[in-house]
Amino acid sequence: MKQTLLIFAIFAFNQVVVAQSGTVGIGTNMPDSTASLDLGAPDKGFLPNKVALNSIIDTAPISKDGVTVTPAIEMPDGLLVYNTATAGTAPDNVVPGYYAWNSVSSSWKALSPPPVQVSSTYTHWGRNDCPGADLVYSGYAAGTQFNHTGSGANTLCITDAPVYQDIIPGAQNLSLIYGTEYETAFPSGTDHSQATGVCAVCEVEYANTIMIPATNTCPVGWTEQYSGYVMSTTYQQEKSNYVCVDDNPSAPTSLANENGNLWYTTETRSNTGSLPSSIYVDGGELTCVVCSK
Repeated sequence: MKQTLLIFAIFAFNQVVVAQSGTVGIGTNMPDSTASLDLGAPDKGFLPNKVALNSIIDTAPISKDGVTVTPAIEMPDGLLVYNTATAGTAPDNVVPGYYAWNSVSSSWKALSPPPVQVSSTYTHWGRNDCPGADLVYSGYAAGTQFNHTGSGANTLCITDAPVYQDIIPGAQNLSLIYGTEYETAFPSGTDHSQATGVCAVCEVEYANTIMIPATNTCPVGWTEQYSGYVMSTTYQQEKSNYVCVDDNPSAPTSLANENGNLWYTTETRSNTGSLPSSIYVDGGELTCVVCSK
């Protein structure tokens, strides 16, 4: 008698309708005949059972008649649960989310795979830290001496925790690399002339990070990492690549005038050449910004 009253109460409270097609409707008087169960409430969600799985290959804690389902062959294909646990060892680990049992593979399949962690890296020239980002390593800006015609043309951020291997005694005078010095003050007023240039390699949780020359603001939808000025050697010295140096640099570690690789601010030339003078200021110091998205 109690069981009959309970079933009646449930049906009355939820407005359960059994259509001629056999479809059961809850919250709707006209259940869709293509479904076995139609939940029609416009302001409610469907909440399946919440369980704490151990791994994708473990049937526990699912039970049948009070006993954990084992072997796995007894698990019904398509059984749906919401897992609340973070457990197991990769590649069989589970994270919170919806899982359905797959009888072919005898394992749980995540209905929504966990999001893929994305990141990108950039070199923060002029600083030995990474404000707002994760520090991968810090070091010194280094490149070819300004009056050498050989060795590499690019500027490297070499780590301040070097590890050498099989050193040949004495200087071989082959390819050479030197520290970098600031040779001019920033237009903003910061003067690090003769200071040693530092750097850091930083990681951010964005898929893409780019450097944009000739502006100090990022496009809409992009996040600024830092801004500064484009710097390189002068046009009369040996070539080196342009880098975006933060105009709020770290405190100088040395002010010795060593003249290795050199950093000067870069000016646009628009009164000669192909740069349109209607856009670029002739003699204007070229800004830059590093942006992520």
